[in-house]
Amino acid sequence: MTNPKIVFFDFDGVVLDSAKIKTLAFPEVFKDYPQHLEAITNYHLENQGISRYEKFDWIYQTLLKTELSNSKKEELGNTFSEIVLEKVMQCPFIKGAKNLLEYFRETNIKCVVASGTPYKELHTIIKKRNLSQFFIEVWGSPKHKEAIIEDILERYSIEPSEALFLGDATTDYFAAKSNNVPFQAVYSDEMIDFWENENIKSINDLEQIKSLYFSN
Repeated sequence: MTNPKIVFFDFDGVVLDSAKIKTLAFPEVFKDYPQHLEAITNYHLENQGISRYEKFDWIYQTLLKTELSNSKKEELGNTFSEIVLEKVMQCPFIKGAKNLLEYFRETNIKCVVASGTPYKELHTIIKKRNLSQFFIEVWGSPKHKEAIIEDILERYSIEPSEALFLGDATTDYFAAKSNNVPFQAVYSDEMIDFWENENIKSINDLEQIKSLYFSN
């Protein structure tokens, strides 16, 4: 393939090593329901990359079997943010991520964040971690990743074959696939079996992207 003109990044587990922070937050938010914590954690791990609010809906409908009001959903979201935000501000980068972003900035490769993290929270993190300089646009939930990719490609007049998506979850893979965008998996313990079943090789150092997809 020719050098990509634009690269989409998932955020947690791809830019910052923050995916496990989110995983541990769910049992803390729902600590009053110990009988459901395993199911809640498993559902989150099987659906990484989608909005936490969609997961709250599933938990209430499927496990707690009670109505989730908008005010309660907002309360859960605020509690979740309070638990994770400070930790995400301090967590390290995924190996090679910072160097790759600097390389893309130097070579004028467009970079976009397409994340399941709430839009406002994501922008707060990006700003406070001094990452705004690396991305032309930053998108989070409630907008879905499929729509983010489609919109960006159309507005920047870029063909799907001229793009690349870096992700660590099934939602990333299927969002890229639905838009015919090449996809590169970033390693996570939970996704080993899925990538093997899909015959996809994951990487554990983002600097590998340079040699895999870019020719000097």
